[in-house]
Amino acid sequence: MPAEEVDTPSDVKYAVPVALHIVDRPRLYDLLDLGAESPVTLLSASAGWGKTVLVGSWLAARPVERPAWLTVGPGDDTPQTFWRSVATALAAVVGTPADVLLRRAADDRGSGSDPADRVADAVRHVVGPTVLVLDDVHRVTSPEVWAGLQRLITAPRAGLRLVVLTRRDPPWPLHRLRLAGLVAEVRAADLAFVPPEARELFALVGVELTTDQLDLLVQRTDGWAAGLRLAALPLRAAGVDVARFLASFSGDDHTVTAYLQSEVLAPQSERALRFLEKICILDLVCAELADAVTGEDDGAEMLAELASSNLFVQSVGEGGRWFRLQGFVTDVLRSRMVEPRARRDLHRRAAEWYRRRSLPEAAIRLALAGGLLPLAAELVGVHVVGLVLRGRGRELDTMLAAVSRDALLAHPELAAGLAGARMVYGHDEELADLIGAAEARLEALPAPARAGCAWCWT
Repeated sequence: MPAEEVDTPSDVKYAVPVALHIVDRPRLYDLLDLGAESPVTLLSASAGWGKTVLVGSWLAARPVERPAWLTVGPGDDTPQTFWRSVATALAAVVGTPADVLLRRAADDRGSGSDPADRVADAVRHVVGPTVLVLDDVHRVTSPEVWAGLQRLITAPRAGLRLVVLTRRDPPWPLHRLRLAGLVAEVRAADLAFVPPEARELFALVGVELTTDQLDLLVQRTDGWAAGLRLAALPLRAAGVDVARFLASFSGDDHTVTAYLQSEVLAPQSERALRFLEKICILDLVCAELADAVTGEDDGAEMLAELASSNLFVQSVGEGGRWFRLQGFVTDVLRSRMVEPRARRDLHRRAAEWYRRRSLPEAAIRLALAGGLLPLAAELVGVHVVGLVLRGRGRELDTMLAAVSRDALLAHPELAAGLAGARMVYGHDEELADLIGAAEARLEALPAPARAGCAWCWT
């Protein structure tokens, strides 16, 4: 498991955590090197993305001058204790006389000045470049500590560069810091393993996969470092059926579920978890769709909160309005939905939202996923002509081919839709049965659906 997820004892809080099976990642080392142009480099991603391992290996691989490391612990959540720890970490690498000034500044409680400002003033006496890595900064809850760090960034000290590792975004005005060139960022999308890196990771533990198997695993895990490492453990066993394991490996795997429950979901508020458990039926979500599904009006607020907690892998599409959950997080959340009626209701709300916006393909997909066959049949009957003429026949075929044969034959719109989709691109499997089932029940359909179905074979 990535070293960043292990609580660091107090006696080693100033040491770079040690991890095994490190993959050399020059493309990310280059990103960290470029971050030197800004006073702070922010690595923000949820648990298991390999932030600590990456920065530790970067320090080992590149000539970084005088690196200092501080793993923030529960006791570092007051201005006095936090800045004393910062001063201790820096004092270990800067040499005299700056080290003496730093320790004195951190312990000078009687001066009445802010400890952040005292440490910042002491840093002025540091000669030459110094990198201070602050790991697990999400443990800080003190507004005063965050404010002191922000002052250090907006009024940077020459030669001091911060590298901040956190599971959630700091309470800073990041948009302003970006515009001012004061912050460089590395996110989950950057940290995600690409296939060559994943291949090297598996080679280090003696696992060899075909190119297709490797690509499938990277896609299924979103390149999530913890997911890849958790997959490597059973794949090392003698005689393991690799193809069978990969076909079933998901967020439902007990080791993945346990990790995500404890490290990703458990820290979330009850309100956030209730929101996630409802919107997890969606592959993509925006604020308006979230409101339609949850029946609340706080979708924008909740999406912003969860995005800052890095629960979403990325924003998708223009304007950053659409988001998606990491696939394994979605698997875990969906596995907790045990009430069939509630699941169907959520899918119905989402399908109706898409229908109102004249997006029938998404509406049909959600209706089918929720087992709402009458709604799916109604949608197909009305929209099959438009979908097929717009070149969406293969997608319609894929959706409807997953429906059981009995259900297809019992709903003439579904049977006719599948027949029409297949006829357009020359796929004639079961056409006669599908057309026969649709024709037998055609007269019972409403006029729009009847016209759409008849078109499919005329």
